[in-house]
Amino acid sequence: MQAAKPWNNDCLEVIMDKEDYTNAVWNWILHQWFPAPDYLIVPELLFGGGWADLGVMKIGNPDRLIVVYEGKKSGGSYHTIGHAMNQAVACAKAYKSSPALIAALGTSFVFANTDGKSATCFTADKEGISDIRTVWDDIGPKLVQIKNALGAGGL
Repeated sequence: MQAAKPWNNDCLEVIMDKEDYTNAVWNWILHQWFPAPDYLIVPELLFGGGWADLGVMKIGNPDRLIVVYEGKKSGGSYHTIGHAMNQAVACAKAYKSSPALIAALGTSFVFANTDGKSATCFTADKEGISDIRTVWDDIGPKLVQIKNALGAGGL
C-alpha cells in the first residue's frame, strides 16, 4: 500500500529546512513501511563513536539492523550529505550489519549500499542526489524491496 503524501511540496520545503523536522518526515515514512510489532524504529541509534538519527530494526532472534538513516538540515553541499552518509556507514560497520543507508539534507537524499556507494534508484542530479518532493511515490516501493531483501522473516 502506497503511503499518501501528507504534505505538499511547498510545505515539505519549509518544514524540512530544520534537521529535527527532516528527521521527523523520514521517521513518518519509515513507520509506514516498517510497522510494529515486526519492526522497531530506533531514534538516536547508538554505536561506538556516535549515533545515527534513525535505525530500523527487524525484531527477531537476533534483531537485525536493516536501515540506517542520518539526516541534516537543509542547505550545505554534496560534502554535507557525504558526511551524513559517512555517519550511516560507521553505524552499519559498528553493528557488523549490511543495512540499506539513507542520508538526507533537507529535501535532498541519497539511498546507498552498506559501503556508502550510492544506490541510485530515483531520479537524481549528477551527484546521485534525489529530491523527496519529486520522487515521493517511488520511495515506498524501494523500501518494500529493502524489506523483502533484508527484513523478511519473523520471530
